[in-house]
Amino acid sequence: MPLDLQEPNAVASPPRLAVVWALAAALCVVTWFVFAEVRHADFVQWDDDINILRNKHLDGLTAENLHWMFTDVQYVRRYMPLGWLGWAVDYQLFGLTARSCHLGNVAIHSINAILLFLVLLELLPKAMPGAASAGRRTALLAAAAAGALLWAIHPLRVEPVAWASGRIYGLAILFLLLSFLAWCRSVKAAPGSGRRRWLHGWSVTAFAASLLTYPLALSYVGVLVVVDLLVLRRIELRRGGLFNADARKVWLEKIPYAAVIVAVLAVTIWARSQSSGLWEPPVTLGQFGIFPRIMQGFYVWSYYLWKPLLPVDLSPVYTTLWWFHPTDITFILSAVLVVLMTALLVWKWRAWPGLLAIWLCHLGLLVPMLGLTEHPHYANDRYSYLVSFPLSFVGAGALIRFWDNVTIRRRMLAGFIGVAAAFGLMSGVQTRVWRNSESLFNHILGKLGDSFYRSDIHLRFGRWLVSMQRTDEAQPHFESVIVANPRFPDAYFELGTLLEGRGRWAEAVENYRNLLREHPALRRALNQLAWLLATAGDAAVRNGAEALTIAKSLLQHGESPETLRTLAAALAEQGDFPQAESTASRAMGLAANDGVLSSSLHIELSLYRAGKPFHQFRPASP
Repeated sequence: MPLDLQEPNAVASPPRLAVVWALAAALCVVTWFVFAEVRHADFVQWDDDINILRNKHLDGLTAENLHWMFTDVQYVRRYMPLGWLGWAVDYQLFGLTARSCHLGNVAIHSINAILLFLVLLELLPKAMPGAASAGRRTALLAAAAAGALLWAIHPLRVEPVAWASGRIYGLAILFLLLSFLAWCRSVKAAPGSGRRRWLHGWSVTAFAASLLTYPLALSYVGVLVVVDLLVLRRIELRRGGLFNADARKVWLEKIPYAAVIVAVLAVTIWARSQSSGLWEPPVTLGQFGIFPRIMQGFYVWSYYLWKPLLPVDLSPVYTTLWWFHPTDITFILSAVLVVLMTALLVWKWRAWPGLLAIWLCHLGLLVPMLGLTEHPHYANDRYSYLVSFPLSFVGAGALIRFWDNVTIRRRMLAGFIGVAAAFGLMSGVQTRVWRNSESLFNHILGKLGDSFYRSDIHLRFGRWLVSMQRTDEAQPHFESVIVANPRFPDAYFELGTLLEGRGRWAEAVENYRNLLREHPALRRALNQLAWLLATAGDAAVRNGAEALTIAKSLLQHGESPETLRTLAAALAEQGDFPQAESTASRAMGLAANDGVLSSSLHIELSLYRAGKPFHQFRPASP
C-alpha cells in the first residue's frame, strides 16, 4: 500500500485554523483525563530519590546550582543541564513537590500531543499528494488527530508521564518537535530569505535544547535527510541528483545539526567515562562482544515494532537483555524480521517511498536506545516515547488512503474508537501502578516471577518501608535478598541497621557474622560488628575484648571517624576511659562536616569523660 496518492493536480487547501485548534484542545482534554490519576502520585524510589529528592542542586535558580547543572559530569551518566534546569524552575515556582512534578509531566505530554498533531498535518500532505485538497480536508484532520491521540494515550506513554523522573523525556521531545516544525516551515520559506534563515536558526537552537535536556535524538539529522530524500524530494535519488547545486544547499543546512550532535555526543561519552558512585563505567568488548551487541540491536529494533501493537504485561523493568544468548530463537527471528523488512522496503521504495521513510526513521531514532555501549541493557517503555512517532504516521496514512471507501472508513473509525478506548483504560490502570513506591514495587515483583532481579526490588522495597517507619514489613524483604543471594552485602547492612534500631542486638551480630563468612575482609561489616559488640544494650551480647581486637585491626588500613568511634567505644567497654576520650576526640575532628556523626560523638565523649561506657538503649515497644 503506497503512502502516495498520486494526485499531483489536486489543489492544496489548508485546514481551517479554528478546526485545527479545536481538535488540539480536544487532544489536550482527553490526555489530561486519561492521566488524571497522577495528581495523587508520590515520588517513587525508582531514581526519583537520586534525581530529585536527594539532589541538593535543584533547590532554586542560584548561581551555585546553575554552575553545577552546566559543568557536572559525575552525578549521572548523561550530560543534561536543561533537564536539571527544568526541575530547578519547578522548585522556584512550585516548590518541586510530587504534585507539581506529575502535573507538569502531563502538561508537557499534552503539548507534545498537540505538536505531533501539527507535525502530522504538516507532513501527511507532503507524503500523500492530495491529502490537503478541499475534498480530503476532513480526512487529513481526522487522520492527524487520530494518530496524535493514539500516540498520546498509548499505555507505553505511562512511564514517562506518571514517573516524576520521566520529565526529561517529555521535555526533550517537546524541544525536538518544535525544532522539526520550525525546520518544516523554513523549507517552505523563500530560499535565501531572512525568514528562512530565522526559522532554520530557531530549529537548530530548539534541537540543541532537546539534546541538552536529555540526549535522546542523536540521530535526528538522519531523520531530516530521510524526509528530504523520500518525502519532500528536495534531493533527487538519481545519478547527479544527490550532489548537484540544489542538493548541496540541502546538505549544507544539516551541518549545524550535525555539529550540535557531535558536541553533545562528545560530552555525553566523556560524562559516561567520568561518572562515579552509583554508575558503572561502559563495558569493554571483552565483557560484551560485538556479535552480542549486534543481536541486541536487532532485538531492540524488532521489540519497538511489535510492543506498541501489543502493549500488555508492562513493567518498569524487563530482564530479557540482562543475560542472553545471541543465537536464541528470539534474537534470530528479530534479526530476520529487521533484515527482511529493510530489504523489502528498499526493493519497493519507488512504490512505497513513505513506508521506507517511516521504517528508516524507526531504525534511526532507535540507535541511541540500542544499548550498544551498555550491558545489561533494558528495553524500557519510556524509550518508545520518540520512536512511536513513525507508527502514528502509518496509522494516519492508512486512514487517509482508504477514506473514500465508505465501508472501510467506517470500519477503521470504529476500530480507532475501540482501540482508543482500550488504550485509555489500560493507561489509566497502568498509571495507578506509579502512585507510590509500594504499588510500583508490588507490581514489579508480580511481573518478575522468579527472576534474579527480584533481589534488587526487594532491597529497594525494604529501604522504602524503613523510610516510612514500617520496619516490621521491611525485614522480610531484606531476608528475601539474603536467601536469594547470600553474597549481596547491601541487604545485610540494611537488615543489621534495622535489627540494631529495634534493639535486637544478638540477631544483628549474627547477621554481620554471616556476612563476614562470605566477605571476611569487608571493613564496613567488621566495623559494624565491633560497634555492636562494644555498645549493645544487652550484656550477654557485648564482648569488649573482641570489639577492641577488630577495631585495632581496622586502623591498620587507615583512620576514619567511623572506625575511631568504634575503637573509642571498645576502649570504654574495656575500662580504658582516657584512651576512649582521646580517640573519640580524634574522631570528632575528622567528622567536623558530618553533623549527625558529630552530635553522636559529642554525647559519647561526655560519657567517656565521666568514666562511663556507651551502651545502646532498647527502644520502647510501639
